[in-house]
Amino acid sequence: SLELRKPWGLPEKRAEVIPNGSSRAPNPRSRSTIRQAWGCGSGDFVVGALGRGVPQKNPSLFLQVAQSVKNGSLKFVWMGEGLALEPLKGTKVLLAGHQKDPMAALSACDALVSTSTREGFSLALLEALRSGIPVLATDIPGNRDLLEGLGEAHLVKAAGAVEAMAATLTTWARDPALARTLGEKGRGHAMRFLAEDMAVSYERIYREVLEARRVA
Repeated sequence: SLELRKPWGLPEKRAEVIPNGSSRAPNPRSRSTIRQAWGCGSGDFVVGALGRGVPQKNPSLFLQVAQSVKNGSLKFVWMGEGLALEPLKGTKVLLAGHQKDPMAALSACDALVSTSTREGFSLALLEALRSGIPVLATDIPGNRDLLEGLGEAHLVKAAGAVEAMAATLTTWARDPALARTLGEKGRGHAMRFLAEDMAVSYERIYREVLEARRVA
């Protein structure tokens, strides 16, 4: 993206962005078991966040959203570990810890939220899309690159982020059909970013560089 080229002053013709890719298959088989372990029932709308507990992931915003939601059927779960998660202990947010099988954990969620202040091309968001659940993310360059084409409803500006995220998640919880529709649209969108395509792109660039050296 243009934002990623600016810090290095690279001309457009000298830079190419290869997005991350994932081909890991969704794993919904453990959905009920994982939700039960989290203390979430079949009628709950589980909002997940997946990532390290570091400042740039902005877990405090996730907590603020959880605290502002009035609908008791929404349950908030952070999957990951890190010191920045300490303030979330004993709150409405369940700290589920490290997930050995993130695709299974994502399939146990009904939506995924990214509250990051800085992000590359988020694999957590991409794999949530592959799992067929709707995503909601802060409007920053990396997230914008990934979610471009899905619509502005999935991106939230910093100003008023707590209220906007809470309102959107409440709407999705009240309208499961809408959430499923958004999830299926996201699943199709994720097919643009496969690991195999990423590998082919890297191989092409390496070959182009080697060929240019031979010609020089």
